[in-house]
Amino acid sequence: MNISNELELHKIDSGIQLVKPGDEIFSVKRKVLGVVSDFLQMPCSVYFETADGVIRMLNERNAAFCGFDSVSNAIGKHYFDTLPKRTVSLLRYNDNIVMQSEAATLFEEDILQDNSEVKKAITLKLPWYNNDKKVMGLFGMSILVGKDALTQPLLQMAKMGFLTEHQYQSHPKEIVLPRQQKACANFLLTGMTNKQIARELNLSPRTVETYINHLKSKLHCKNKMELIAKLA
Repeated sequence: MNISNELELHKIDSGIQLVKPGDEIFSVKRKVLGVVSDFLQMPCSVYFETADGVIRMLNERNAAFCGFDSVSNAIGKHYFDTLPKRTVSLLRYNDNIVMQSEAATLFEEDILQDNSEVKKAITLKLPWYNNDKKVMGLFGMSILVGKDALTQPLLQMAKMGFLTEHQYQSHPKEIVLPRQQKACANFLLTGMTNKQIARELNLSPRTVETYINHLKSKLHCKNKMELIAKLA
């Protein structure tokens, strides 16, 4: 299937379907999440892949992440041809969870590139349906922690209806954050890791971790991902 930038993403159950604008073959009105080009411009990795891992569309960030030198060279290829086996095993395991359960799922993934250091990614994977409402693959949005900005992609995920409301509303105005905690929060929203924040503020990583734990407690967040979403 060729994917054009003008196709609309319709929300269907816990996944998406690609539909031509103005197509009226559906008896029930769908929620339109946007068009393909809207998502390809997001400041994170975005991709559409078939059930067997063949790339049908992606943006430049995802092409670079997978080791392709351009978007055009990536389309039609298997992403696991370019990534280390350890990373591929993890990604395919998570892919299969989504396709078999037919449920949108948010993962925290440890990504190894070129056998170098492990990087963390926050990835939303959704089942991608064909016109017969059969799962044909996946739509994914992946935020590389420490490299990609977090706020806009997380807000987009929330607006799509795949994060609960309490996860992305702003923190209450009456909560006043101490200067260092506020600085940590601001750097966290840029995608920095604890170690990067520590270097920026001339603090120890453990101190930064303590500040972030205090933030999670104040804002009633279960984990860092939920904290980021609520601070956004």
